[in-house]
Parts: sequence; structure tokens; C-alpha cells
Amino acid sequence: MSKQRDALGDGRRLAKRVARANDKLAARLAELRRVEELQAQQLAQQPEPSERSARAREQEQTPDAAGAQARPPKARVRALLIINTKSGPNNDSILRVKELVERLTAHGIRADVRVKLRKKYARKDAKKAAKKGYPLVIAAGGDGTIACVAEGLLGTDTVLGIVPLGTYNNVATSLGVPMDVEASIALIASGVVRAIDVGMVTATGASRPHIFIEMAAVGLTAAMMPVGQDVKMGRWQSASEALPAALQMTPTRAEVRLDKAKEGKTASTLLIEIANAPRSGPGLITSPDARVDDGLLDVAVYHEHTLAMLAARFVALKTGLISDDAQIEQSRARRVEVRTDNPLAVVADSKVVGRTPARFEVLAGCLLIAAGRGIGLGQKPLQEVVEAGSVPAALPKEEQDEIEAAAVALSKQPAAEHKRGPLEVVTDALTPAANKAMDTLEKARDALRPS
Repeated sequence: MSKQRDALGDGRRLAKRVARANDKLAARLAELRRVEELQAQQLAQQPEPSERSARAREQEQTPDAAGAQARPPKARVRALLIINTKSGPNNDSILRVKELVERLTAHGIRADVRVKLRKKYARKDAKKAAKKGYPLVIAAGGDGTIACVAEGLLGTDTVLGIVPLGTYNNVATSLGVPMDVEASIALIASGVVRAIDVGMVTATGASRPHIFIEMAAVGLTAAMMPVGQDVKMGRWQSASEALPAALQMTPTRAEVRLDKAKEGKTASTLLIEIANAPRSGPGLITSPDARVDDGLLDVAVYHEHTLAMLAARFVALKTGLISDDAQIEQSRARRVEVRTDNPLAVVADSKVVGRTPARFEVLAGCLLIAAGRGIGLGQKPLQEVVEAGSVPAALPKEEQDEIEAAAVALSKQPAAEHKRGPLEVVTDALTPAANKAMDTLEKARDALRPS
């Protein structure tokens, strides 16, 4: 009982903190939209290339001392880059540190680097960065990395940037973030920002509330999640032990109460989904009408679905041949309470977080994030502003060599040294080279400024 009271208290404190920040974030978002409209007007008034003078075209084509084309110097933007060491199909994202630091520097973003070895470290690093006044925190990794970094930034003025390096990249796809590293960094540098919603679940047995950006679920999906994780990691013995219990599940009576309704809806069900974004799981569009900026959660209750019916629906989702199902009750709400006769597992994104009874609620507009024109946004930024982006410069060859050497040295660190102090090792190895590269680039640009 004490754990449940603590969890409820944590959830209420987080909700209050986010509520206090909502007005501030709304004002900032309104200002960002005004700036975007001005940018669009300026872009529309720019002359076509054929109208420019020959002298202007010649200046644009003149290389500068750093090997890039001459252009006005970029303002420095300080950022914290948090990279997952093992994102992606090949678990080799750490090998891209040199590339990320190089491209961020070329776009005028001076990044301090942290490596995510555990989710709680990434969450704490992001929270500290926001308190220290970092305007930007960049998560380089998959959906799990993005979620834990986002949790540290809830209700702050710090913008979350995404460099998608994961296997499915559901969050990035929903937000219109390009899969290409260079293009995703250009989007971050363009300054196109949106305020998005985040879901929060408080489940029985959990030590604290958990957030979700994609989807939460009750029942079969949660029971199958450990099996899927074991298969993904190659833990076949563990997967074979967990699978029978999931396959033996039978429908149970559930009560679903939406918002302030006096009475809940009842169902005999194996699965209830609460979606914040349209895409989740292994890259599936499970809730096509869900939007991350509408202040609502999309709820789907599967009435009387057998395991075979749910399996068939999963296959249909994979093949894109999904159709309407009268036995799936759809609704929307800001707050959802689920109680079941038999306790069912609860999952938030890809993590099992407890069991029923559970409460789900939306934290509307609580996260500022660099976004494009994704399927998960109701209020999409203007196309011309997104496309304008930021034109990168090139780093001098010697600075590329220094960053590459630091990244290679980091990737070859023995396991014992990582255990002694991973965050310190990473920071010491990467940050000086990145900062020196930025200083060199700025000096080269200063030399090109007209006297």
C-alpha cells in the first residue's frame, strides 16, 4: 500500500509540474509559430536563382579556408548529445560518434557528449542539462533512448532533438524526423519546434509512474513484450519459457472509465490499447488517427477477441491490409482508468511497468521537440520552413582526424574501464576534440568576414 501511495504521489507531483509549465510552453510555441510564418514570408520574397547577380553567384561558389562555401557564420548553439552505445540492427551506434559530432559542429551546434549505458543515467543527464540552461538536448538512438531522454525534459524550455539510430524509429517517423543522419541534424538546426503530448501510466506494483510517447497497453501485448525482447536479444531459452504463459491467456472482464464518467464501460477482453502516437511496436501503424499534439489519448478495447483473431490482426497490420473491426471499440480521453477481474500486465512503450488496476493520463504539450511534417502531428510546420533547414559547412581535414581518433579510442575502451566510470571516460575523450573543432571552424569563418 505504501508503494502505491508513493507512486500516486509521484504521479501527482509530475502532473502538477507539467501543468505549471503548460502556459509557459504554450506562449513559447505561439512565438515559434509566428517566427515560422515570418520565415515563410521571407522565403517567398527571396529572388529566384536566375534573378541573382553574377557577383552574388560567384561569391556563393567561392570555397572558404575550411573547404566549405563562403557564407555568414552560424551562431553557436550549445547542446548535450546523448548517444546510445548499442542502438540499431547491428548494435553499433557508438561507432557513429565522430560523424555526429562532426555534422553537429558543421551546423553550428556545439555538443557536449554523454553515452547512455543505462536509462536512468540518460534521464538524469537530460534533466541536469535543462537545469543548467542547455537550449537543446539531442537523443541519438532508438525509441527507448528518446523516451528516457524525453522524461528528463518534461515541462522545461529545453528542446529535444532526435537523430534516429534505432531499429524501428517509431517516434522519429511519427514526428517527420528524417532517417538520414545529415537530414535529421539539419532539421534540428533549422529551429522548427513543436510542443507534443506525453502519456503517463501509474500501474499497481510499479515503484513510480512511467511515461510513454508511443503507446501503452493492458493484456496480451504486455504479456508478449518480454518474449519479443528476448527474441530480439537472442535469449531463446528465456523466450521459450515466457511464451506458454502468454499463449494460455483467456479473456477477462475489464472496466474502462474515461475522464470523469461516473460509470465505466465493461468488456470481456485480452487487450486494451492506449495510444499517444499512430506508430508503435515493430514499426506498425497501430492507431492511424492518434496525434501527439491533440491533448488526447486514443483508446481501443478489443471485445471478445481470441488469440487467433489478435494474431490475424497483427499479420494484417504488418502487410498493410488492415480493415475496420466492429469488435474494437474506439474512443478518446484525457484520462483512462482500467480495472480487471484478473490482474493483467501493463506495458508503456516497450517496458512492462506493472499490472492492473492502472491509470493512464495525457500530459498535454509538455515536451518541446524538433519536428518535421510527420503523420503523428495535427499541427504540422510549414513545408517551406522545414525545407529551408540549415546549410552545413565542412570541417577542416585535421579536425576531422582528431574527432575520428577520439571516437575510435572510445570504441576500443576495455570493459573494465567502462565499469570504473563510463560517463567520465566518454566526456573526457570526446568533448575536447569537438570543442576544438568548433573553435577552429569559428576562426576560419572570422577570417572570411569583410573588414
